[in-house]
Amino acid sequence: MSAPSALPREVRGQHFSEQAPGQALSGMLYIDCHFERAHWREHHLSDVRFRDCRFDDNRFEGNVWRQVHCEQCRFQRCAWQDCVFEKVFWQNVSARDSDWRQCAWKNFICVALEAEEWRMLELRGAHVSFVNSLLRRCLLSGGTWQASAWIKNRLADVRIQRAELDNFIVGLSQAQRMALLDCQGINTRWLYCELEDMSLESCRLRQAAWSGSAWRGGRLQDSRLAGANFEQSRLCQLEFTGCDLEQALFDGARLEDCQLSHLHAPRIWLRRARLERVDLSGAELDGLDACGAELRQVRLSGGSCRHGRLIGQPRDAWQAADTASAVFSDQKFEQTQAWRARVQPGPRGET
Repeated sequence: MSAPSALPREVRGQHFSEQAPGQALSGMLYIDCHFERAHWREHHLSDVRFRDCRFDDNRFEGNVWRQVHCEQCRFQRCAWQDCVFEKVFWQNVSARDSDWRQCAWKNFICVALEAEEWRMLELRGAHVSFVNSLLRRCLLSGGTWQASAWIKNRLADVRIQRAELDNFIVGLSQAQRMALLDCQGINTRWLYCELEDMSLESCRLRQAAWSGSAWRGGRLQDSRLAGANFEQSRLCQLEFTGCDLEQALFDGARLEDCQLSHLHAPRIWLRRARLERVDLSGAELDGLDACGAELRQVRLSGGSCRHGRLIGQPRDAWQAADTASAVFSDQKFEQTQAWRARVQPGPRGET
């Protein structure tokens, strides 16, 4: 029979203003403690819990936190430099005016976090999660984010710049004035979100997705989004400028009052999509599949829909565009098969 595990050593209701450098803390439980202007240098914390604690004007340098839990704690005006978080869990934590510089987060999970005025510079994040949290006026600059999940959050004025985003998933969240600048990555997704005034500029995102999301207001500029997935999304008052959307999917999407003139989007899929008051003048849409699409007040002058599959609308709906070699009827099986052999649409296959 194995011996019972030791109970944590409990520290309750204490005030700390100094911390000797290089301490190793393990198996501790701090309850209702106040850490004020403490300077944590080269501390190693393992299996430590903070409950109902306050951290005011603390500085953390070269710390390692492993299996550290913070519950119902408050961090105010704290700075973190060259720190490592591994298997760290924060729940019901409030953290305002925080600087994070060149830190590494691995398996860092935040639930019901309230974060405001965070500046995250050159972070290396892997398996980082924010759930049921509020993030306001936050900056992510540089660094890498891998396998991160932001689920059921409220985001306001969050800016991400010059970062690498791989498997970066935002789901079931509300975001206002979110901005991405000069970011790159793969499988960056906003799924079933409510987005307002979101913008992308100079981004290179492969297999990006906004599936099932409602996106109102914003601008996508000078970005490469080949293969992006907007299936079942609702896009309103968006402006696309200088973007590459080759083989992008808009199946079942609804676009209203959107500006997509001169868009580069060959082999785009618009199957069963609804476009209303959309400007596609001068757009390059060669080889598109718009089977079952509904067009209302759509400008196509100067656009190219050559070799497209334009089934379901009256032929004159496309007359302002170049429709040479396009397919307008699915009555002839051979015609459709010839179109597929010639165009070889999208990598995902039909749904």
